[in-house]
Amino acid sequence: MLPKFLARRLRWGATMAVAGVVITNRHDSTRWWEFLRRTARRGGELGSPQWRTEVRVRAAVTMDRTLRRSPTIKDIVVDDDEVLLFVEGAVGPDVVRHLGSLQRVKGIREVRCVELVDAPIEIAEGTSVAD
Repeated sequence: MLPKFLARRLRWGATMAVAGVVITNRHDSTRWWEFLRRTARRGGELGSPQWRTEVRVRAAVTMDRTLRRSPTIKDIVVDDDEVLLFVEGAVGPDVVRHLGSLQRVKGIREVRCVELVDAPIEIAEGTSVAD
């Protein structure tokens, strides 16, 4: 067993290393976080093939440095055998060149970029809005 003072310092160093990786890859970390939140809200779909395919696509994006660090890609959605990349603003030619790596993922036939527009404000049912 490690002495207490050494264990505390190693834990601190590991925490700082993880924080550094998350900050460096903040765009990809945000996309993964939103995916995990969305999956948790939906409930028991963890075993579905659709979910596994989406995890594979997200892992392919994480492994590709250009796609991982692209600030224009806001979210990734897999619909059957099609990947939809929701982008904000113009997609650079470097990102377009790397989209072929997503088509090599098992079960993916097509990759499309969809421009993200301002979504309407959701109003809870039973709430009235006064003009």
